[in-house]
Amino acid sequence: MLVQSLLDDANVDLANQAFIQCIVYINGQYWGVYNLREKISKHYIAQHYGVEDEDTIDILKGNGNNEQCIVCSNVYESANKGLNDYKDLIAYCESRNCNLSNQSDYDYVCSQVDADQFAMYCAFEIIIGNTDTGNIKWWRSSEKDNKWRWIQYDYCWAMNGDNPSQAAESSTGFRRDYFWRYFDPAGHCAGKGFSTVLGRSMMSNNEFVKLFLKWCAYFYKEVYTPEKILAKVDYLQENIRKEMETWDLVRWRPYHNLSTKGWNSHCDKIRNYAKNYQDWYLYYCQNYINKHTNYHLSNDEMISLFGKVGKIS
Repeated sequence: MLVQSLLDDANVDLANQAFIQCIVYINGQYWGVYNLREKISKHYIAQHYGVEDEDTIDILKGNGNNEQCIVCSNVYESANKGLNDYKDLIAYCESRNCNLSNQSDYDYVCSQVDADQFAMYCAFEIIIGNTDTGNIKWWRSSEKDNKWRWIQYDYCWAMNGDNPSQAAESSTGFRRDYFWRYFDPAGHCAGKGFSTVLGRSMMSNNEFVKLFLKWCAYFYKEVYTPEKILAKVDYLQENIRKEMETWDLVRWRPYHNLSTKGWNSHCDKIRNYAKNYQDWYLYYCQNYINKHTNYHLSNDEMISLFGKVGKIS
């Protein structure tokens, strides 16, 4: 909710789930504080993107495997055409060894993927330090341009606390290299269980790298600044503090050993991420681009894009 609410005022093409903090009763029994949100479905896509015919919408999730095709449009001869088309797209990238440096290969993929929106989505997942990147949903509509676009949702494992006793490569906090973690050839998320074929393929073309860096800089300077994150944490926490301390934590303490101290500690982990992530983020950004793509990201360009070069000790 924190991550998504910071997008509300941002000029980005990522549909944002509306939410409200609320108190829930079930059959008159107090059930605590909940965050009520829009449900992601073809109705959600139609509303946010102005699609008149919902039957033209495909939505996939996960890795695009058969069991993870959650919505398929009805206008195709095959109910799985959207799924199969995406699988063919990944197979095309694999047939090029995830190398789209040839412009015609890149252009072909861009004919099926909104490249700018995908670059934005990748940059977004990385800057928030999301450790649960396997929660993926993406969609297309033949009523529009039939290009795949990604949906942002479920960030309860973003901006995690950092354990200084852990090595940086094992951390779930601000010291982790989320660029490498997101584009790791072995896969990303838990057990490296989710494909990085499309992301790595796109990052092999400098045109896409420039789009990616544009969004990395935008999120860094305009959306997820320490000041904005801290202010939003304070607002959201204070908005429910009285209810949490008086009723919610008391209601669930017998089942989950909850406490006001523990709740405050979780909120402080986000604050700690906000205060410390930026230099690590910039360092890993430049390091990844220069080591794992065909693009050279100089110190001068870093300063032009981000205002500084990241240095870590």
